[in-house]
Amino acid sequence: MVPQKNGETKTEQSSYTRTLLGVQWQDGDWKMTSDATRRAQQDIAGQAQPPMVAPGDEEFNAGGWTAIREAS
Repeated sequence: MVPQKNGETKTEQSSYTRTLLGVQWQDGDWKMTSDATRRAQQDIAGQAQPPMVAPGDEEFNAGGWTAIREAS
C-alpha cells in the first residue's frame, strides 16, 4: 500500500502495489523459483485485499497489515 497526503488537512489517498515472489529451500539456501511463486499466487488467489489504511492508524494492524521497522 502506498499512502499519500498532500497536506495536514487533506484526506489521505492510497493505492496498492504488490509483487509476490515465492522462495523455497534448495541446496542449503533460499532460492526464488517460478514453482514457489506459482504456489504462493495460488495460495492467495481469491482472497480479499486488506483495507487501505495508513501506518499508525488504529485500523492498520486490525486490517491485516504489518509495519516493517528498522532493527534496533
